[in-house]
Amino acid sequence: KIRKLEFLLADALSLGRKSVITIGGEQSNHCRATASACRLLGLVPHLILRSGRRKEEEEFGLVGNVLVDRMVGSRIYTCTTGEVSFIFVDIFFCLV
Repeated sequence: KIRKLEFLLADALSLGRKSVITIGGEQSNHCRATASACRLLGLVPHLILRSGRRKEEEEFGLVGNVLVDRMVGSRIYTCTTGEVSFIFVDIFFCLV
């Protein structure tokens, strides 16, 4: 996973991107790794975290991977599985 992320982030940098959007579960290892790598490279990580029910960002608390996501300054968006595509489109068009 990290090897693939290395190539994807190199591509983002070569294209002049300033942010990266990724999607995962509320305690996603992938989101944590992406967020940490983005910050090391000067990119802003935007994490869409899925949950079984609608939660406010504060409800995810300060434990596990969400704690690391917050510590590296990720912008966190929460949604249910059915809302993922709508949230992604909103974020994408705000960044373009």
